[in-house]
Amino acid sequence: MQKYFLYKIHIHFPIDIKQLIITTQSLKDQNNLFELIFDIASLDDYLKAWEIIEEYQIDKYQFNPIYTGYNIDFFKERAIYYLHQCPLKTFLSNK
Repeated sequence: MQKYFLYKIHIHFPIDIKQLIITTQSLKDQNNLFELIFDIASLDDYLKAWEIIEEYQIDKYQFNPIYTGYNIDFFKERAIYYLHQCPLKTFLSNK
């Protein structure tokens, strides 16, 4: 019986995209399961995360809203909107 381990990779922007590609490709090559958890503190972070998810066909991911002390407007104006209106998926759900 083969055991599987799920790697949870937390991503906080800005990121080194080359390193992310190397890491995720290595995990795929070894048939390891992984999930990307994106820390989202702004609309820009959210859009960058979606770009990565779509471009690199990430199957398992999650969004983790982060309050920095300076981004209350993002939570007031944007985060709630994306929680309920996002056409791609809900803001906090797994795909």
